[in-house]
Formats: sequence, structure tokens, C-alpha cells
Amino acid sequence: MSKFENLLDRLKRWRIYFLFLVSIAALSAIFPREGKFRYEFQKGKPWMHETLVAPFDFPIYKPDEVIQSEKDSLLKQFVPYFRLDTAVREKILSQVKNEVFPQTKDKFISHLRSKNINKIPGIRASNDSILFLYQQRIIGILQQIYDHGIVNDPIQLENVQKKGQLLKIIRNQVVEDKSADLVFSQKSGYEYFIAELDKLTSELQPGVNRNYLYSEFLSPADLVIPNLIFDELTSQRMMENLATRLSMTEGMVQAGEKIIGIGEPVNEENFQIIQSLKKEYETNPNVQRNYNIIFAGQILLISLAIIVLYLFLLHFRHEVLQSWIKTFFILMLVVIMSFLASLAIKSDTLNVYVIPFVILPIILKTFYDARIAIFVHLITILLIGFWAPNSFEFVFMNFIAGVVTIFTLRNLYRRGVLFVSAIFALLSYSLVFTGISIMQEGRLENIEYINYAWFAGNALLVLASYPLIYIFEKIFGFISDATLVELSDTNQPLLRKLAELAPGTFQHSLQVSNLSEEAAIAVGANPLLIRAGALYHDIGK
Repeated sequence: MSKFENLLDRLKRWRIYFLFLVSIAALSAIFPREGKFRYEFQKGKPWMHETLVAPFDFPIYKPDEVIQSEKDSLLKQFVPYFRLDTAVREKILSQVKNEVFPQTKDKFISHLRSKNINKIPGIRASNDSILFLYQQRIIGILQQIYDHGIVNDPIQLENVQKKGQLLKIIRNQVVEDKSADLVFSQKSGYEYFIAELDKLTSELQPGVNRNYLYSEFLSPADLVIPNLIFDELTSQRMMENLATRLSMTEGMVQAGEKIIGIGEPVNEENFQIIQSLKKEYETNPNVQRNYNIIFAGQILLISLAIIVLYLFLLHFRHEVLQSWIKTFFILMLVVIMSFLASLAIKSDTLNVYVIPFVILPIILKTFYDARIAIFVHLITILLIGFWAPNSFEFVFMNFIAGVVTIFTLRNLYRRGVLFVSAIFALLSYSLVFTGISIMQEGRLENIEYINYAWFAGNALLVLASYPLIYIFEKIFGFISDATLVELSDTNQPLLRKLAELAPGTFQHSLQVSNLSEEAAIAVGANPLLIRAGALYHDIGK
């Protein structure tokens, strides 16, 4: 080998080394900076470590379900706030007094004359007097409605009425209490106004057509406008203030106090104490720890994992290390899956089990082989397990699901295969989770059934493998089984041209492809690759 070739070989190796170093740096950036609780434990199983003594004073945190129950109880007592808009009342009353009646005076009197109605029963009065009396009585009805108040959010009003509580009404920066039963919604206010108009019409002018009166003289829908506006900002702030009254803890553990001894069962009580110690240790910045040392430990663990991956490829799949693109693709998938897992773990709305980790072995199985797929999948979930909650449970569930998916993933080019793999992944997650939950809780009613919904979402996301495989294939220049099947189709333009111009060579290629495919199946090679190569081997001639 010449010096130039030797230099090129070294540059290729250093480029591969650089990719592994970059992946270590990327994973180190993803790792959380808080400390890691050193003990693994499960409810219902014996404590397998030395006697645990409280290293410092810490509070006992309430279980999440207890906090949620108390929060729901507090929120049931919450009363929404409404802001009174006094301008609405004045605007409507002024409109009735100064616009509606003067504009309709002539029309109204003409209507009365056509009906030959010129007096109020028992009272001699002119048409102007009747009109004035209508005006005063209608203004009085509207004043009564607006004094009670018209709410713009009927759902909020209905909830308060069901609880039998008082409304909080903000009038000129002063909060007043008012019975919810005395307040109108826009619908009930409209209905009340119509009912009072009916009474007024039958009392003053029995012969007047009420439909004509409403359509030509008055428009109730335009006169009943909400003046109690739901104040979302104030309500949200007061709700948050109410939530702050909720205590997250229930007692304290003093430094030096024994928590649990070796061999003692982890029951409901001491489980919550140990969980509290773990939470305090990992999240409380006042706990004495050296974050530089923690970061150094994380880099060491990540480096060991990546070095093991490198050694695996070096000894068993050395051809992968010969291509920086293939090496980069594997490391890129590891970093991406770790990043997605970190986002889900930090999120308050997502569960880490919704991330379809089995996509990683599916993609790797498509472009490489099952051994690489399983090994890289294992390295990835072991890395994520360092900061995932319930580390053993997380690693075990994802390892089983990944292995089952690999075993079911045959002939990916056929429709329905990936769907079957997704179903088996869902079953794997569900069965392992059920087994672990029964072992830990001892009762079926204590299983967190919401996790099955996350598993179902995981299975649906597994179906995204098809478009991802196509995208990666085009970006990195890989060849999948689906592409090989397409190339082996004798209706491909190039093969059709071969059959037309050289039918003998075409038949020869078909025979060679059939023989080669059988030979590949016999020795465990890729029959699709062999068949495609055999079909095109004589094209150059």
C-alpha cells in the first residue's frame, strides 16, 4: 500500500472516529443534569439494598392520584368571575327610549287606528299615551333584566347553578356575590322578555297582533344583550391561587431516620417515602452534589455504550464501518430516538411509552440485518433507561417489544406486514406491562389503564415506518426490499426493452435469476438482491 493510500485509509478511520465522538457529545447534551437515584425498587418486592437511612431532612410527597383528587375537590368549589359591563344597559335603554319608539311612532299609531283601538280598557287615553305607556313599561322590563344580569357564557352559569353557589361579579374593581339563580343567560333573558311583552300586550291592547308588534315595532333579540362577561384571566388567576393552597406533602422525614431495612417489603407507606427521597435527591438544587462530577459520570457511561457499539460493528459488521454514511445513519437514529425520549420524559402531557422505539429496529432491519437492529435497539434503550422513570420496566418492555417486532418483520415489501408488526408490538407492551403491574400491585384495579392508550398510540406511530424508510432510502442512497421488488418487476422499461431487443438474453436472465434466488434462500443470503442483480446482469451486453 502506498503512502497516499495509507493516508486515505487513516482519514477514513478518523472520520468514523469523529462520528462516534460527535454522537457521544450529542447524547451528553441530551442527558439531564440532575443526579440519579442509586437504588432500584418496586412496590410489593423486598428491599434488596442495604438499610436505607434518610441522608437529610425531606418532605413526604403525596401520591399523584391523591393530589389530583384533592385538586378536583378544590376546583369543585371554584366560582368563575364575571365582569359587569354597565355600558350595555345604558346603551340598550337609551336605544329604546330615543331610537326605537320615536322611529316607529307613526307606524305604531297607524296600526292602532287600523284596528280601531283608541283607548286602554278602563282608561281614556290618546294613542300617544298608549305609546308612552308601552315605552315606560318595556324600559322597566329591560331594567329589571339588566339589573339581574345577562351572562354571556351559559355553560359557566349552568355549572355554578348545579353547585348551588354564588357568582362572583366584578363591578368597578369591586367583587360582589350574587345568586346564580337570579341571573339570566341570553336565552332565558330573551324568553323572559318575550313572556313579559305578551303580558303587557294582552293587558294594554288585547287586539294588537303580537307578531306584528315584535317584527315591526320591537326586536327582542337586539335588546337582550349579555352584560356579564366571563373574565377568563381573573378566573384563571384565582384558580391558580386556589391550587396553591393545596399541600403537596404529608409529613417530614428527619435526617438519620431509618426508612427501610434490607429484606423488608416495599409496601404502600415506605414506597411513597422512598419515592419522595428519590424526587428530592434528583430535583432539589439544595441537595449537595457536584454537577461537574455528575456530567463526567454521564459522559463515561455514554462513551462506554458507544464504544461497545463500535466494537460490535468492528468484529461482526466491519463492512458498516467502511462506509461513513452507514455509520452516520446508525448513530443518527440513536441520537434522534434519545432526543425524542427526553422530550417525552420532560413533558407534562406525554408519556414516554408513546414514543415508538420499535421503529429503530424496523428501519435498521430494512437496511442492514436483524443482528444490528437488535443490538443497536438494546444500546439505545439502555442509554435512555438512565433517565427514564422505572428504568428496569422501561428497558425490559422495549427490549421485548423490539425483539418481537424483528421476528414478525418478514417480507416488508408485502402489504400488511408492518401492520401485523405494530399489532404484535402493542400486544408485547400490553402483556409485559400487565405482568409487571400485577406483580407490583397485586390487584387488577390498581393498574394504570391509561398506559394502554399510550401503547395504542405507539402502535399507530409504528406505521410511520413506511414513509420514513422511503425518505431515508432517497436521502442516503440505501436499497430496501420494496425497491428490490420494484426492480425485479419484468414490466420495468429497461427489462421490457431487453425482452424486445434480445429475447434470448432476457430468457437467460430469467433462468439465472430463478436459480440464483433458490441458491440465495439455501445459503441464507438476500434472495431479492440476488434476483434483481441476475435480471440485470446482461443489460450491458
